Amino acid sequence: MPLRKALSHWFDAVRRVSISLATSAFMVGPSLSQTIPERIDSVVSDQNEIIRRYSAPRKPGTIDLSVPDARKATSSEQAEKTMFTLRSITVRGAVTVPSATLEQAWAAQRNKKISAADLYAIAERIDEIYQKAGYFSWAVVPEQDFSS
Repeated sequence: MPLRKALSHWFDAVRRVSISLATSAFMVGPSLSQTIPERIDSVVSDQNEIIRRYSAPRKPGTIDLSVPDARKATSSEQAEKTMFTLRSITVRGAVTVPSATLEQAWAAQRNKKISAADLYAIAERIDEIYQKAGYFSWAVVPEQDFSS
């Protein structure tokens, strides 16, 4: 009997090992990174397609301002000599800062005799008002006719 029992255990062990080997062969599949190179080719070609379709962003446009500024055309001596009575000032394109706020730049000089240099100082005060409000500003004093 002991021989029969030993053989039974031995056959039982062989059967278990063969079953585990057979099932493990079904569980192990091919490694995808080594056996399917066409997937790699498609990924690389897709990335190249993205690069081909990419276009660089457009550069921001520029504005060419050609408004003659009287401050640059007039010398400081000539601006001090040119006198006139300030009746009113028209500010064009002022939409972000209220006109009442801008009028503070010249309210004290209205109906008084001032020089062209004073007018240029008013333009600089208008720039300061806009800059304090957080805006970029460049007030232009167009050429004036002071002959009348």
